[in-house]
Amino acid sequence: MVHENPNEIPLGKSEKDAASREKLQKFRDKVCRGRLVKFWKNASELPGLVALSLSHAMNTYPAVGWVRADKVAKVDVLGEINDLRKRNQQLEGKVMEYKAALADLTPHPALEDLASLDEEITLKGKYWNRSHRTNETWSITTTWRKVFAHISPYLVKHPNADQVKEILESALFPESSYAAYGSSADLDDQNFQTVGVQLNALGLVKIEYLKSTSGGMALFWSFTSAGERLMLELRTVRTKTPAADGIKS
Repeated sequence: MVHENPNEIPLGKSEKDAASREKLQKFRDKVCRGRLVKFWKNASELPGLVALSLSHAMNTYPAVGWVRADKVAKVDVLGEINDLRKRNQQLEGKVMEYKAALADLTPHPALEDLASLDEEITLKGKYWNRSHRTNETWSITTTWRKVFAHISPYLVKHPNADQVKEILESALFPESSYAAYGSSADLDDQNFQTVGVQLNALGLVKIEYLKSTSGGMALFWSFTSAGERLMLELRTVRTKTPAADGIKS
């Protein structure tokens, strides 16, 4: 707030010495450069100008306000508490990851007659026969290894059970002899449940009852560490170029 007409200030309230007046003028010039400046004539104008200017500045340039000296310590403590809370959440997440990894490494109860990955399994379901225009039964004989190879790449996204079933249907039916005659294949649900139990018993997948994004509950599939390793073995592309024994100079 700078007086608009300093020459009109009464002599008793202004600088009388020439050197002082020169310093005052330099100070006024410095204040008026690069700052928000309001000019006033009468002292009675100052309260209104200050209030309007502060309101305008706060609306135009919003910023963090001052903190009272007796509140500074409390603010610091709150900041430290918030940092500790975030750190605690991170550590809890790590603990959950380690527990899951430990569970993957823990062997499943041994079953003496559990079918191996390369043993065959016959799966069946219903499909729409285009020629007869009826729902008929289809079936395919495959191995547990092939079944896991079909679904394992999709388990990265933790699909729900219905999605896994659709993935398996779309992979198995085209391989069957019935694909030429129809479409809209559906895998028998009991067969699908057996697939889930068997792959879980083999230590390749985890099936958990969890909350979905819609707020309900559903069964979600994911692979274990052993399942991830087997997926890489089954689905990665190997080089056809023989490895060189050495480099000739």
